[in-house]
Amino acid sequence: IDEDILQEVVKRGFDRNSLVASLCNRVQNEGTVAYYLLLDNRFRASSGYMGAEFQETMEYGYHQINSSEAVASPVGQHLPGIMDFQQVGARQFPVERKWALGLQSRAHPREIMTEVLKALQGLNVRWKKIGPYNMKCQWVPGVPGHHEGMSNNSIHNPFFGDDSTIIENGGVTIPYAVKFEVQLYKTREEKYLLDLQRVQGPQFLFLDLCAAFLAQLRVL
Repeated sequence: IDEDILQEVVKRGFDRNSLVASLCNRVQNEGTVAYYLLLDNRFRASSGYMGAEFQETMEYGYHQINSSEAVASPVGQHLPGIMDFQQVGARQFPVERKWALGLQSRAHPREIMTEVLKALQGLNVRWKKIGPYNMKCQWVPGVPGHHEGMSNNSIHNPFFGDDSTIIENGGVTIPYAVKFEVQLYKTREEKYLLDLQRVQGPQFLFLDLCAAFLAQLRVL
């Protein structure tokens, strides 16, 4: 047993006698894991092989054992003005991060929905309001849309009545309609999260739509 490494582990709050007993009996626990991480790190650092990189990994592993808190980090760009959306991702090292899907904003929900409707209108998307902050939408690439206002959409509108992805437009059959829902949620951090969920239609076309939607909001 390396006495210097043993002292380092004891300084981190582990009982010396229990640690020695665990090492002698080859018991795997938090103390022995910390011991072997420090020991391996010393050998790597002395050999000059990946010393700095392993130090970062060792610290990451130690904090994973002793801490359960994760810190979210925004990595997306911000929109100017009221639509201050963020795209939130995650990093691998040195601390575990949270994932958040969708677009986040601190703006008032009414202002957010106004900007969302402007973006949908710019993409020739037709929509029908089904809740205060929830809409069913349909997009057909390459077909000019008749922009549906939230007050004059009807449940009998044939545009939304057929679940088929094939619709008729002026006698021309169009097999590539994408149906999706837009929902605005409130998060625990007093932000609002906008989510787009595909209901029906080709997945790649839906991804194209999402990219165009972000471009309309000036996120991309």
